[in-house]
Amino acid sequence: MIPRLSFELSHEVAAIYAIEMSMEAHPVEVKVRYPIQVFDPELLEKCREELSITSFLWHLKPLIATTRDIKDALRIHCENEIVPLLNGMIRAYEAHWKRILPTLEENIKSLAEIWEKYGNTILSEIANISRHPWGIEEIKVYVVEPIVGGHGDAFPDKGIVIFEGIKPSSPESIIGLVHEIAHINTLPPLKGLLETRDIRSKVLYEIVNEYITEQAMVNAKILPTLDDFKLREIFEESVKEWMTESSIRFTYDPVLLKRKVDEWWAEHLRSSKNLLQSFIELEKVALPIMQINASKPG
Repeated sequence: MIPRLSFELSHEVAAIYAIEMSMEAHPVEVKVRYPIQVFDPELLEKCREELSITSFLWHLKPLIATTRDIKDALRIHCENEIVPLLNGMIRAYEAHWKRILPTLEENIKSLAEIWEKYGNTILSEIANISRHPWGIEEIKVYVVEPIVGGHGDAFPDKGIVIFEGIKPSSPESIIGLVHEIAHINTLPPLKGLLETRDIRSKVLYEIVNEYITEQAMVNAKILPTLDDFKLREIFEESVKEWMTESSIRFTYDPVLLKRKVDEWWAEHLRSSKNLLQSFIELEKVALPIMQINASKPG
Protein backbone atom coordinates (compact mmCIF):
# COMPACT_ATOMS: atom_id res chain seq x y z
CA MET A 1 0.00 0.00 0.00
CA ILE A 2 1.33 3.42 -1.01
CA PRO A 3 -0.06 6.28 1.10
CA ARG A 4 -1.79 9.27 -0.41
CA LEU A 5 0.09 12.55 -0.01
CA SER A 6 -1.31 16.07 0.03
CA PHE A 7 0.17 19.53 0.51
CA GLU A 8 -1.61 21.69 3.06
CA LEU A 9 -1.60 25.29 4.29
CA SER A 10 -2.67 26.16 7.83
CA HIS A 11 -2.43 29.53 9.54
CA GLU A 12 -2.48 27.81 12.95
CA VAL A 13 0.22 25.27 12.14
CA ALA A 14 2.42 27.94 10.56
CA ALA A 15 1.95 30.25 13.54
CA ILE A 16 2.91 27.57 16.07
CA TYR A 17 5.95 26.71 13.96
CA ALA A 18 6.96 30.39 13.88
CA ILE A 19 6.50 30.67 17.66
CA GLU A 20 8.60 27.54 18.22
CA MET A 21 11.46 28.83 16.08
CA SER A 22 11.24 32.37 17.48
CA MET A 23 11.47 30.93 21.00
CA GLU A 24 14.33 28.64 19.91
CA ALA A 25 12.30 25.87 21.50
CA HIS A 26 13.07 23.11 18.99
CA PRO A 27 14.65 19.98 20.55
CA VAL A 28 17.56 20.33 18.13
CA GLU A 29 19.39 23.66 18.25
CA VAL A 30 18.55 25.02 14.81
CA LYS A 31 19.91 28.31 13.54
CA VAL A 32 17.32 30.92 12.59
CA ARG A 33 18.48 32.29 9.24
CA TYR A 34 15.44 34.38 8.32
CA PRO A 35 14.13 35.97 11.54
CA ILE A 36 10.62 37.37 11.37
CA GLN A 37 9.56 40.49 13.26
CA VAL A 38 6.00 39.43 14.00
CA PHE A 39 5.60 38.82 17.71
CA ASP A 40 5.74 41.54 20.32
CA PRO A 41 8.90 40.89 22.40
CA GLU A 42 6.97 41.05 25.68
CA LEU A 43 4.35 38.59 24.42
CA LEU A 44 7.07 36.28 23.14
CA GLU A 45 8.83 36.43 26.49
CA LYS A 46 5.58 35.66 28.31
CA CYS A 47 5.06 32.68 26.00
CA ARG A 48 8.62 31.53 26.67
CA GLU A 49 8.06 31.75 30.43
CA GLU A 50 4.63 30.13 30.54
CA LEU A 51 5.63 27.23 28.29
CA SER A 52 8.82 26.44 30.16
CA ILE A 53 8.61 23.16 32.06
CA THR A 54 9.45 24.94 35.34
CA SER A 55 6.62 27.47 35.01
CA PHE A 56 4.20 24.88 33.63
CA LEU A 57 4.70 22.56 36.61
CA TRP A 58 4.65 25.44 39.09
CA HIS A 59 1.17 26.46 37.92
CA LEU A 60 0.05 22.81 37.82
CA LYS A 61 0.91 22.05 41.47
CA PRO A 62 -1.97 23.92 43.16
CA LEU A 63 -4.44 22.60 40.58
CA ILE A 64 -3.38 19.02 41.25
CA ALA A 65 -3.59 19.67 44.99
CA THR A 66 -7.12 21.03 44.54
CA THR A 67 -8.53 18.55 42.02
CA ARG A 68 -6.45 15.45 42.92
CA ASP A 69 -6.78 14.62 39.23
CA ILE A 70 -3.92 15.21 36.78
CA LYS A 71 -6.14 15.24 33.67
CA ASP A 72 -8.52 17.73 35.24
CA ALA A 73 -5.62 19.90 36.45
CA LEU A 74 -4.10 19.91 32.96
CA ARG A 75 -7.45 20.80 31.40
CA ILE A 76 -7.95 23.73 33.76
CA HIS A 77 -4.41 25.04 33.31
CA CYS A 78 -4.50 24.73 29.53
CA GLU A 79 -7.97 26.25 29.19
CA ASN A 80 -7.25 29.16 31.53
CA GLU A 81 -3.62 29.98 30.71
CA ILE A 82 -2.09 28.18 27.74
CA VAL A 83 -4.94 28.32 25.21
CA PRO A 84 -5.54 32.10 25.59
CA LEU A 85 -1.81 32.74 25.35
CA LEU A 86 -1.37 30.69 22.17
CA ASN A 87 -4.54 32.12 20.63
CA GLY A 88 -3.10 35.60 21.15
CA MET A 89 0.15 34.56 19.47
CA ILE A 90 -1.73 32.99 16.55
CA ARG A 91 -3.80 36.16 16.07
CA ALA A 92 -0.60 38.23 16.11
CA TYR A 93 0.71 36.09 13.23
CA GLU A 94 -2.41 36.45 11.07
CA ALA A 95 -1.52 39.65 9.17
CA HIS A 96 1.96 38.30 8.40
CA TRP A 97 0.41 35.01 7.26
CA LYS A 98 -1.85 36.78 4.78
CA ARG A 99 1.18 38.58 3.29
CA ILE A 100 3.21 35.41 2.74
CA LEU A 101 0.30 33.22 1.64
CA PRO A 102 0.63 33.91 -2.13
CA THR A 103 4.30 32.87 -2.03
CA LEU A 104 3.51 29.68 -0.10
CA GLU A 105 0.71 28.85 -2.56
CA GLU A 106 3.20 29.15 -5.43
CA ASN A 107 5.65 26.96 -3.52
CA ILE A 108 3.00 24.30 -3.03
CA LYS A 109 2.14 24.46 -6.74
CA SER A 110 5.78 23.79 -7.59
CA LEU A 111 6.07 20.94 -5.07
CA ALA A 112 2.80 19.39 -6.25
CA GLU A 113 3.97 19.37 -9.88
CA ILE A 114 7.14 17.52 -8.92
CA TRP A 115 5.22 15.12 -6.69
CA GLU A 116 2.67 14.40 -9.41
CA LYS A 117 5.50 13.15 -11.62
CA TYR A 118 7.67 11.30 -9.10
CA GLY A 119 5.73 10.94 -5.86
CA ASN A 120 4.36 7.40 -6.00
CA THR A 121 7.68 6.07 -7.27
CA ILE A 122 9.54 7.76 -4.42
CA LEU A 123 7.13 6.36 -1.81
CA SER A 124 7.39 2.89 -3.33
CA GLU A 125 11.19 3.04 -3.40
CA ILE A 126 11.42 4.18 0.23
CA ALA A 127 9.53 1.05 1.30
CA ASN A 128 11.52 -1.17 -1.07
CA ILE A 129 14.83 0.08 0.34
CA SER A 130 13.83 -0.03 4.01
CA ARG A 131 12.00 -3.32 3.46
CA HIS A 132 9.34 -2.07 5.85
CA PRO A 133 5.83 -1.55 4.40
CA TRP A 134 4.06 1.75 4.82
CA GLY A 135 1.88 1.69 7.93
CA ILE A 136 -0.39 4.63 7.13
CA GLU A 137 -2.87 5.52 4.40
CA GLU A 138 -2.28 9.26 4.18
CA ILE A 139 0.55 11.80 4.59
CA LYS A 140 -0.17 15.50 4.97
CA VAL A 141 2.66 17.95 4.29
CA TYR A 142 2.08 21.34 5.92
CA VAL A 143 4.17 23.96 4.13
CA VAL A 144 5.29 26.83 6.36
CA GLU A 145 7.46 29.88 5.83
CA PRO A 146 11.28 29.54 5.74
CA ILE A 147 12.68 30.61 9.09
CA VAL A 148 15.53 28.16 9.56
CA GLY A 149 16.15 27.44 5.87
CA GLY A 150 14.83 24.22 4.35
CA HIS A 151 13.99 22.75 7.76
CA GLY A 152 11.32 20.15 8.40
CA ASP A 153 9.83 17.89 11.05
CA ALA A 154 8.04 14.57 10.73
CA PHE A 155 5.40 13.06 13.02
CA PRO A 156 5.12 9.42 11.87
CA ASP A 157 2.30 8.41 14.22
CA LYS A 158 0.16 11.24 12.82
CA GLY A 159 1.27 10.95 9.19
CA ILE A 160 2.23 14.64 9.24
CA VAL A 161 5.24 16.54 7.88
CA ILE A 162 5.98 20.21 8.58
CA PHE A 163 8.21 21.61 5.84
CA GLU A 164 9.60 25.05 5.05
CA GLY A 165 8.69 26.23 1.57
CA ILE A 166 12.10 27.59 0.58
CA LYS A 167 13.21 27.34 -3.07
CA PRO A 168 10.84 24.39 -3.58
CA SER A 169 12.19 23.45 -7.01
CA SER A 170 15.83 23.23 -5.89
CA PRO A 171 17.34 19.73 -5.54
CA GLU A 172 18.36 20.46 -1.92
CA SER A 173 14.81 21.42 -1.00
CA ILE A 174 13.31 18.34 -2.66
CA ILE A 175 15.82 16.11 -0.86
CA GLY A 176 14.85 17.80 2.40
CA LEU A 177 11.16 17.18 1.75
CA VAL A 178 11.68 13.51 0.90
CA HIS A 179 13.94 13.13 3.98
CA GLU A 180 11.02 14.17 6.22
CA ILE A 181 8.56 11.97 4.33
CA ALA A 182 10.93 8.99 4.62
CA HIS A 183 10.88 9.32 8.43
CA ILE A 184 7.23 8.25 8.39
CA ASN A 185 8.30 4.89 6.96
CA THR A 186 11.69 4.41 8.60
CA LEU A 187 11.15 5.57 12.19
CA PRO A 188 8.28 3.35 13.44
CA PRO A 189 10.20 0.03 13.06
CA LEU A 190 13.24 1.51 14.86
CA LYS A 191 11.42 3.56 17.50
CA GLY A 192 11.48 0.88 20.20
CA LEU A 193 15.19 0.26 19.65
CA LEU A 194 16.12 3.95 19.63
CA GLU A 195 14.27 4.55 22.90
CA THR A 196 16.75 2.20 24.59
CA ARG A 197 19.82 3.90 23.04
CA ASP A 198 21.69 7.16 23.56
CA ILE A 199 21.98 10.11 21.18
CA ARG A 200 24.62 8.38 19.04
CA SER A 201 22.12 5.84 17.71
CA LYS A 202 19.55 8.58 17.10
CA VAL A 203 22.13 10.51 15.08
CA LEU A 204 23.02 7.34 13.16
CA TYR A 205 19.35 6.88 12.38
CA GLU A 206 19.14 10.41 10.95
CA ILE A 207 22.13 9.63 8.72
CA VAL A 208 20.57 6.37 7.57
CA ASN A 209 17.29 8.11 6.79
CA GLU A 210 19.23 10.45 4.51
CA TYR A 211 20.77 7.51 2.66
CA ILE A 212 17.32 5.99 2.13
CA THR A 213 16.04 9.38 0.96
CA GLU A 214 18.72 9.85 -1.65
CA GLN A 215 18.68 6.21 -2.80
CA ALA A 216 14.92 6.43 -3.35
CA MET A 217 15.48 9.55 -5.46
CA VAL A 218 18.24 7.83 -7.42
CA ASN A 219 15.95 4.85 -8.07
CA ALA A 220 13.20 7.27 -9.13
CA LYS A 221 15.70 8.87 -11.54
CA ILE A 222 15.55 12.30 -9.90
CA LEU A 223 19.19 12.13 -8.77
CA PRO A 224 21.93 10.52 -10.89
CA THR A 225 23.77 9.23 -7.81
CA LEU A 226 23.85 9.79 -4.07
CA ASP A 227 24.81 13.41 -3.42
CA ASP A 228 28.29 12.88 -1.97
CA PHE A 229 28.75 16.58 -1.23
CA LYS A 230 25.52 16.72 0.79
CA LEU A 231 26.41 13.48 2.60
CA ARG A 232 29.84 14.83 3.57
CA GLU A 233 28.13 17.99 4.80
CA ILE A 234 25.82 15.88 6.97
CA PHE A 235 28.74 14.06 8.61
CA GLU A 236 30.67 17.28 9.12
CA GLU A 237 27.87 19.67 10.13
CA SER A 238 24.43 18.12 10.62
CA VAL A 239 25.66 15.57 13.17
CA LYS A 240 26.67 18.44 15.45
CA GLU A 241 23.14 19.88 15.23
CA TRP A 242 21.41 16.56 15.89
CA MET A 243 23.72 15.97 18.85
CA THR A 244 22.25 19.02 20.61
CA GLU A 245 19.01 17.13 21.24
CA SER A 246 20.82 15.54 24.18
CA SER A 247 23.18 16.67 26.92
CA ILE A 248 25.51 13.86 25.81
CA ARG A 249 28.31 14.86 23.44
CA PHE A 250 30.56 12.58 21.45
CA THR A 251 33.63 12.93 19.27
CA TYR A 252 34.12 11.17 15.95
CA ASP A 253 36.12 11.24 12.74
CA PRO A 254 33.61 12.30 10.03
CA VAL A 255 35.67 10.77 7.21
CA LEU A 256 36.02 7.42 9.00
CA LEU A 257 32.38 7.36 10.06
CA LYS A 258 31.21 8.10 6.51
CA ARG A 259 33.40 5.32 5.15
CA LYS A 260 31.91 2.83 7.63
CA VAL A 261 28.36 3.95 6.81
CA ASP A 262 29.07 3.78 3.05
CA GLU A 263 30.33 0.20 3.46
CA TRP A 264 27.31 -0.71 5.54
CA TRP A 265 24.96 0.88 3.01
CA ALA A 266 26.36 -1.15 0.13
CA GLU A 267 25.91 -4.29 2.22
CA HIS A 268 22.34 -3.38 3.16
CA LEU A 269 21.39 -2.91 -0.50
CA ARG A 270 22.90 -6.30 -1.38
CA SER A 271 21.22 -8.09 1.53
CA SER A 272 17.59 -9.04 2.10
CA LYS A 273 17.57 -7.62 5.64
CA ASN A 274 15.08 -4.99 6.64
CA LEU A 275 16.25 -1.66 8.00
CA LEU A 276 15.86 -2.65 11.65
CA GLN A 277 18.03 -5.75 11.19
CA SER A 278 20.65 -3.84 9.20
CA PHE A 279 20.69 -0.91 11.63
CA ILE A 280 21.66 -3.19 14.51
CA GLU A 281 24.64 -4.30 12.41
CA LEU A 282 25.57 -0.68 11.70
CA GLU A 283 25.62 0.14 15.40
CA LYS A 284 28.26 -2.54 15.98
CA VAL A 285 30.77 -0.82 13.66
CA ALA A 286 29.73 2.82 14.06
CA LEU A 287 29.21 3.33 17.79
CA PRO A 288 32.85 2.51 18.69
CA ILE A 289 33.89 5.40 16.41
CA MET A 290 31.50 7.79 18.18
CA GLN A 291 33.24 8.16 21.53
CA ILE A 292 31.19 9.77 24.31
CA ASN A 293 33.03 12.65 25.93
CA ALA A 294 34.24 11.92 29.44
CA SER A 295 32.36 14.04 31.96
CA LYS A 296 34.44 16.67 33.70
CA PRO A 297 34.97 16.26 37.43
CA GLY A 298 32.62 18.44 39.48
